[in-house]
Amino acid sequence: MQEFQRLLPEFEQLNTQVWGVSVDMAPTQRAFAEHCGVNFKMVSGFPTHDGAKALGAFNEERSVTFRKSFIIDKQGVLRHIIDEPREMERHANESLEIVRGIERKT
Repeated sequence: MQEFQRLLPEFEQLNTQVWGVSVDMAPTQRAFAEHCGVNFKMVSGFPTHDGAKALGAFNEERSVTFRKSFIIDKQGVLRHIIDEPREMERHANESLEIVRGIERKT
């Protein structure tokens, strides 16, 4: 998440929003975001976890979200999913490159 925060100005220059999603309650997310120095939107799916479930990012066994990044274009079309739970820094950098590619094509 901190890498997304570091790259946030570049995402914003490309008119791109960055959101964090978690199964935690909003106050817990807010505290985590403050601790990490993150100031982009955080979305909570508590208590139903419907958002994470709809995205295939909910681990029923552990009641947590999988670490995934979703690139959705301006028309609301899902363009790419990055699914590598151990390399979150890669999510931010790869996401930015994909957004740049989408912008070049439009």
